[in-house]
Amino acid sequence: MRYADAAMKGLEQHKVNGHIISRFVTKLIGELEKYNPMDEEAQQWSNLRVAIIYFCHIKQKFDAEQLPKFQ
Repeated sequence: MRYADAAMKGLEQHKVNGHIISRFVTKLIGELEKYNPMDEEAQQWSNLRVAIIYFCHIKQKFDAEQLPKFQ
C-alpha cells in the first residue's frame, strides 16, 4: 500500500482534480479485478483483494467531495 499512498499523495500535491483521481482509481480497480485468483498464490490474491477495498474507499472519498454542497 505504500506505493499506492505515494501515488495518491503525488496526485494531491499536484492539485489534480478529485474527479480525475476518482476516474483513475475506478480504472485501477477494474484492472485489479481482472486478475484471476487461480493465476495467483493465496497471499498475492489476498493482497489484491485488500488493494481493491483500499481503492474503493479512496474512490468513495473523492466521489463524496464531488457532490454539490448545499448551504
